[in-house]
Amino acid sequence: MQKKKQNNKNVPNLRFKGFEGEWERKKLGEIGEVITGSTPPTNDESFYDGEYLFVSPADIQSDRFIYRTKTTLTEKGFKKGRKIRKGSLLFVCIGSTIGKIAQAAIDCITNQQINSVVPIGNNDDFVFSLLEFHSAKIKMLSTEQAVPIINKTTFLNYEVLAPLLEEQEKIASFLFIIDERIQTQNKIIAQLQTLMQGFSEQLFKQQILFKDENGNDFPAWKEKVLREIIKISSGLSQDQNNSNGYKVTRIETISNGIINIDKVGFVDTDLDISEYKITKGDVLFSNINSVSHIGKTAIAKDDLELYHGMNLLRLRSLRSISPLFLFYALNTSKQRNHFRSICNQAVNQASINQTELGKIKIMLPSIPEQQKINRLLSSIDKKIETEKKILQQYENQKRYLLQNMFI
Repeated sequence: MQKKKQNNKNVPNLRFKGFEGEWERKKLGEIGEVITGSTPPTNDESFYDGEYLFVSPADIQSDRFIYRTKTTLTEKGFKKGRKIRKGSLLFVCIGSTIGKIAQAAIDCITNQQINSVVPIGNNDDFVFSLLEFHSAKIKMLSTEQAVPIINKTTFLNYEVLAPLLEEQEKIASFLFIIDERIQTQNKIIAQLQTLMQGFSEQLFKQQILFKDENGNDFPAWKEKVLREIIKISSGLSQDQNNSNGYKVTRIETISNGIINIDKVGFVDTDLDISEYKITKGDVLFSNINSVSHIGKTAIAKDDLELYHGMNLLRLRSLRSISPLFLFYALNTSKQRNHFRSICNQAVNQASINQTELGKIKIMLPSIPEQQKINRLLSSIDKKIETEKKILQQYENQKRYLLQNMFI
C-alpha cells in the first residue's frame, strides 16, 4: 500500500500498488439494487415465530453481520416479504437509529425502516465499507420531522466514487481483517463482562466465600441501611454552560459507567464550591434519568479537577464500607432492578430521592473480606479496561483507513 500526493480528487490518499486511474462516480442505485423492506401482517400469527430472519433496526448493534433477530418468520411470512440475499447491506433510513449499517449473514427480509443495497457487479464487502465511509453524510440527507427519514429516491441518487472490481476486492479483503479483529475484541469484552457479572452475583449472594489469612471463615455479613454507612449529597445547583468556569458533572458524565471528563458542563461562579469537589472514592449515582438508566454509577479512581453537579447524587463511604465495595454492591443486577422498582416514574424520566436511597439495605461483610472481593472484581475490571483500549486502537485504525482509502 502506498500513500502519495494525488493531483485529482477522484483518487484516494492510500492505494494498493498496481492500481492506477481515477475512481468512477456512481449513484447507489447503480452500485446495486436498493430494496426497501416491509412488514408481514402482524395480526396473522402464521407469519411469525419461524426459522427465517426478520431484521429491524433494533437488531443492528455492534456486530457487522446479522446472524439472529428478535423477531423471526415462518416460510409463509418469509415469502410475504422482500427477500435480501446473503451479503447484502442494510442501512437504517427511518427513525432514531438512522444511518446504522449491517450486513446480512444469510438470506433474510427487513422491515420498512431499512433500505438494503444488493450489490450487482460490485464486491459486497467493499460496498459495506463504502456505506460506512459515507454513512454520516447520507444521514444528513434525512428530512427534519418528528420521525427522521431518508427518502428512497434520495438514497438511490446519492453519489459515491468506486474503483473497478479487482481493486474493490483488494480493499475489501484488507478491511475485512480489521473488522474481524474488532468483532473478536468485542466478543472478548462481552465474555469478560459476563464473567464479571457472574462473579459479582455469586459473591453478593454469598455463594462464593473467602477465608481469612489463617484459613478461617470471616465473620457473618451484617445487614446495613445505606444512610448508616454512606453520606449522600446533592450536587451544585447552579446554571451550567458549555465552556467557561469549573468543570461539573452532568448525567452524560457517567453514561458509560465511568467518569468521562470530556462529557461535563461548566459553572462560572465566584462562590467557594470546594465542598462539591470530586475526590478519590466518590461514587456518582444517577438518580434522575430514564428508568433503564436509573441507578447507573461510576467511581472516581483518583482526585479530579471536577465538581459535583445537578441530577447526580454523590455517595461517600464512611468507615465501615470501602468505596470500591460500595460501587460493586450497587451494580449487581438485584440492586439495579430494585432501583427501577422503587423509583418515581414520570412521562419522560424517573427519579429516586435521597431519603428513599438512604433506606436501601445491603449485606455488608468485614473490611478484610470486602478487600478480597474488591481485588477479585477489580482484576477483571482492569482486564476489561485493557481490552477496551485495544478495541479503541483497532477502531481508530479502521477510521484512519476509511478516511484515506475512500473518497
